[in-house]
Amino acid sequence: MNEPMNTSQESKKKNRLPIILLCVLGGLLALAFFGYAIIRPLIVIFTMGSDYEDTNGADNYSLEVLGEKDLIGEHKSKMYMSGIFYEGENTHVEGTLEDCDRDVCSVQAGIFDGVYTAQATKIEKAVLKLKLNSQVNVGNFEIFILIDDEVNQRIQANCEKEIVLEGVKGKTVLVKIVGEGADFTFNVERSY
Repeated sequence: MNEPMNTSQESKKKNRLPIILLCVLGGLLALAFFGYAIIRPLIVIFTMGSDYEDTNGADNYSLEVLGEKDLIGEHKSKMYMSGIFYEGENTHVEGTLEDCDRDVCSVQAGIFDGVYTAQATKIEKAVLKLKLNSQVNVGNFEIFILIDDEVNQRIQANCEKEIVLEGVKGKTVLVKIVGEGADFTFNVERSY
C-alpha cells in the first residue's frame, strides 16, 4: 500500500529540480566553452600557411619573391609558432628600431613570411663583429646586413659565420632576416 507523500517531501523535490537543471546547464556551458577554447586554436594552427609557395625545391633556400627591394621601409611580416628572445646591452638606437638594439637576438618560427629586423646597432667604435647562425628546415630564407639602409652583405641560409664590419662608427647597422614560408632558427650576437 502506497502512502501519500507528505507536503514536506513534495516541496523538497520541487526545490531540487531547478538546482539540478542549473547544474546540468552550467556543465554544458562549461563544456562548450572549454571545447571552443581548445578546438579554436587547433583550427587556426591547421589552417594557417605561408603566403608564398616554395617552387625552387626543398633543398634550395634562396628567396624567390622577396629581396633587396623589400628591405627598406616597413615591409610586413608574419610568424606562426614563433619565439623571439633578446638579451644584453643596447647601443642607443632611437626610434622604431630601439626594441631590436640588443647584443643577442634569437628567433625561431614554424612559418615565417616577410622581412624582420633582428638586430639594430649604432656604435661609436669603428669595428663591429657579428656571429650569425641559421638553420632552415623548410621554405626560403636569407640574412641581409645593411649599413645606413644600403645592403652590405647577403648571406644564405644554414650558415655559421663570423663577420667583421669596419668603418661603422656612427652608422646604423641592421641585421634583417627574410623568409618565404620558412621554418627556421636564427641567432645573431654582436661584439665591438
